[in-house]
Amino acid sequence: MRKVIVCLIALACLLSFWGYAADTMNTQDTSRQTMKSVSVKVAKMNARGKVLEVSDKAIKIERKIKGNVETMEFFLETPVQDISVNDSVKIVYHVKEGVFVVARIAKLTATKHPGKNGKKQTTEIRQAPAVK
Repeated sequence: MRKVIVCLIALACLLSFWGYAADTMNTQDTSRQTMKSVSVKVAKMNARGKVLEVSDKAIKIERKIKGNVETMEFFLETPVQDISVNDSVKIVYHVKEGVFVVARIAKLTATKHPGKNGKKQTTEIRQAPAVK
């Protein structure tokens, strides 16, 4: 009789732990789903080109890709300063409701690499004088 009571108590404990484990698994799954839906990253893209038009709310650039000329228009959240027509710029943007919105804009400057276009440096090899 004692063995039967001990077995029933052990069975009741096992069933209660099994129910508790199933309950904690459900709460962990829902917390993971909410974390996944919250962390949405916006893809940022960039474009380089020459400025055609500038206003307080928009900027239009012309860029060349593999020989093709493409005109793109971007909308500005804040007006830009020190950017004028015919400046070369790099624009980092994202798509918001089907519109290109500027995240960052930078003016590009022409840089020259003297090692690539310049005269090659040659070293002269001098022979040791012959000793007689």
